[in-house]
Formats: sequence, C-alpha cells, structure tokens
Amino acid sequence: MTRTLDVVIVGHGSPEPLANEQFEKLTAAYQERHADWVIHHTYIELAEPLLEQTLRRVAQTGGETVVLLPLILLRAGHMKHDLPESLSRIRAAFPHRRFLVAEPLGVDAQMVEIIRRRATECGVPAGRPFVNGQAPVGHAPRDESAVRKAENSSGIVSTALHSDGDRDEPARRAATAAGGVPPAIANGSKPSHRKPISDTAVIFVGRGCSDADANSNVCKLGRLLAEDCGGVPVFPCFIGVTRPSLEETLHLAALTRPRHMAIIPYFLFHGVLVKRIHEQIRQFRAAHPECSIQIARHLDDGQGNLFDLMNKRVAAALMVSEGAHG
Repeated sequence: MTRTLDVVIVGHGSPEPLANEQFEKLTAAYQERHADWVIHHTYIELAEPLLEQTLRRVAQTGGETVVLLPLILLRAGHMKHDLPESLSRIRAAFPHRRFLVAEPLGVDAQMVEIIRRRATECGVPAGRPFVNGQAPVGHAPRDESAVRKAENSSGIVSTALHSDGDRDEPARRAATAAGGVPPAIANGSKPSHRKPISDTAVIFVGRGCSDADANSNVCKLGRLLAEDCGGVPVFPCFIGVTRPSLEETLHLAALTRPRHMAIIPYFLFHGVLVKRIHEQIRQFRAAHPECSIQIARHLDDGQGNLFDLMNKRVAAALMVSEGAHG
C-alpha cells in the first residue's frame, strides 16, 4: 500500500468501554474505506493511546503529512486548548513533519440530517414547518388559541412552541423570577389537562460545558432540527454543567401536554452521559405514564453514516494547506 496520508482520528475517550469500542470500530471501518491512507486512532483523555503519544509515534514512522481529524461534535475546551497545546509540542519536536488539523464535526447540514434521522426513527414527522401561518401537507394547523391559553394559565411558554419565536419573553421573565427555573417546575405543580399544543415534543440533549459558543451551537442544532420536523416543538437542553438541564426541560415540555416525547441524545457513542440520560428518562417515565417516551440511539450507526462528513473535514484541511503553500 502506498503511504500517501496519515490520518489521526481523535476521540474524546470515555470511562465506558463500550463507547471506546464503538469509536475504534468506526476508525477500523473508515480505514477500509480509505485503503490509500493510514488511519490511526487516539484519545484526548480517559483512554489509550493518548493524543501526544500517538502523534509522536506517527511523526517518527509516518509520512510527511499528518491530518488530525477530531471526531468531536463541537469546538470547545479540548479543541481550543488541549489539542493545540499537544500539537505545539509535537511540531517543535518534529519540524520536518506537516501537521494539519481538521475542524470538528460541528454545525453542518450533514450532521443535522443525521440528527433528523434519529428523530424520525422515534416517530417525529419530517417536513418543513409553518410558513406564513400555514401548516405543511399532512400536518394540522397550529392551534394559536391553545398557545395563548397556555401563556395565560401558566405564565410561561418555551420558545420551542413557536416556529417564529415571537412569544419567548413571558418564558424568560417567568424563568428569571424563579431563579432560572419556570415557576410551575420550581413549585412542584403538575400541568393541567388542557389540549396538547403538539402531539409530539422533541428533547434534544447536549453534553453541556463551560464554553458558551459550544452550548449555543447545541441550541442552533436544535433549531435546525425543528426546521426539518414540520413544526414539532424542539427543546434543547443539557445533561451537565449548564442549563437548562434535562430534568427541567422534561417538565417544561410536559406543560405542552404531548402524547409522545422523542429524546435525541447529541452524542456520538453510548458512554456514561448517555447512560445518565436513560436513567433520568426512566424516572420521568414512571412519573408520567400518560406520555409515550422514546430515546433515540446515539449518532454513530455503526454503518458509516458519519463518513461523508469526516471526508469533508479532511478535504477542507488539505485544501487550506494547499492554499497556504501556494
């Protein structure tokens, strides 16, 4: 095999062996698709081989060009700090090697499509949302009177209830007054049995971190998902670090009285935090037997559904490098 390119696929790493196994299975399958490349896998933390160890080995034995391909969802602390710091030390030690860094998977139409497929598998309808107040074919018109009644009775309405986002101020005021938790949740009250605003609600669960840009991109992906789900309300939230939390958001979504909830974990593999999502959903399901709840699979399907986006990231890194050199 002619060695034309070394590609180091960078995973986060997990204390959950299954997540690491799924990551390594993906890298092996990616190698099968690219016989003219040499694919390596590595981890930022929590598993081996670690990033700097792998880069040193590849620099000693590999070809002239090495592409780091972060199999990471968004640009946050690891992409902004850990990876550049490790790479800086390796570049200093191996100045004759060319190291290129691809972008993380990020906010991309292909990623939105992968997320939408997960939602569809959970029974969420596909299709464009309301345009000029008109429902798409196959969807009932939006019940504006139900929306107004919800506002008047509870004092809060999530921005997810409105495809045009024009009534989010009551939700913000009420949530702020209760220290960030909507009053109905903070007081432990249960929603009244009014007419559902939507038969289905989607809960889009990100990891959550201390990086505001990354958290905002989770919300952006949730909005893009809503655009492809025919007006079904989509509630972005987080399983850790920041808010709104999954627990808060489940209770907020319950105020819309959906008959079905689709939980979409925004995670590549089935690690510790996905297990935490399942546990919280188990507890919520026990308290809300009236609502059918389905949890989507993690994003990687084991069949290469991420490969096109990965190829796109490698190609962009190579293109940027070629432009810089000539």
